[in-house]
Amino acid sequence: MCNRMKTKLLSAVALAGAFALSQTASAGRVILDNDGIAVRTGHHCCQPLMNRLEIPGTVRASFGMYNTKEEIDELAKGVQKAVQMLK
Repeated sequence: MCNRMKTKLLSAVALAGAFALSQTASAGRVILDNDGIAVRTGHHCCQPLMNRLEIPGTVRASFGMYNTKEEIDELAKGVQKAVQMLK
């Protein structure tokens, strides 16, 4: 499962850059939510660090033992779609 996440989502590292603005993070969340993908936006309990790095907000997906390979694939497709739409 970890290898699949790395393989499928490595290209999504651009997510941090693409969703660098808080409005864009919220827009990215809405795009993913419309595709049935649950993510969270915000500071994720590290606002002092994000302030220091001048990052106003991010998008986070959480994984657990219950997630399937298909869900990882759907997240990867959703991230790619959101990044393309928000360019």
